[in-house]
Amino acid sequence: MKTLIPTAALATCCLAGLLIISSTSQPGTAHAGDDDSKSQTRTDFQKYCSLNEGRWIGNVTWVTDWPGFGKKGDKITAYYEARKSEDGNAVITRFLGGPGSETGLVFYDPAAKKIRSVTVSSGGTVFRATLTPVGDNWRQHVDVTLPDGTKGKIRLDLVYANGGKNLTIHINGKLGDEVIKDQKDIWRRVRTPQSK
Repeated sequence: MKTLIPTAALATCCLAGLLIISSTSQPGTAHAGDDDSKSQTRTDFQKYCSLNEGRWIGNVTWVTDWPGFGKKGDKITAYYEARKSEDGNAVITRFLGGPGSETGLVFYDPAAKKIRSVTVSSGGTVFRATLTPVGDNWRQHVDVTLPDGTKGKIRLDLVYANGGKNLTIHINGKLGDEVIKDQKDIWRRVRTPQSK
């Protein structure tokens, strides 16, 4: 059976997600293991929130077939929104791409000293992620569970440009037997919380 998952869903865990111009910055400045085991603080969480809050529009290519969203290789325009909740202690995320949707929750876990997220798609896929700052950018390690129980591990490198208005997400990992290598999604912030 073919593994099923949308690229942007992975980004939603973090946005994460997510914009219309390519960044010349490369995640090559962040090496495997850079800052991955380091503790995060509530201040890190607030910085992450500032980078991702608002509305985004993105050019997304599905990395595999995904029922309700599209087929592998399909290119779509997707929409993402992140807004603070619970007096700034959580961020609620929403992703819309084709007929599918996702809702996520990003929060700071003080016991683990980690920034975490949980996202569920309309197709039943569950994403659990840990977010880590890497220089001026961010990395997400995502554990994926598909509706049929297939598991995967994905790494997202989020590279911000143009003062945080543009985002390129580099996606690498494995879902079931399928390998994902340097898939890129391009996002552009179209509204910040302060915009009128």
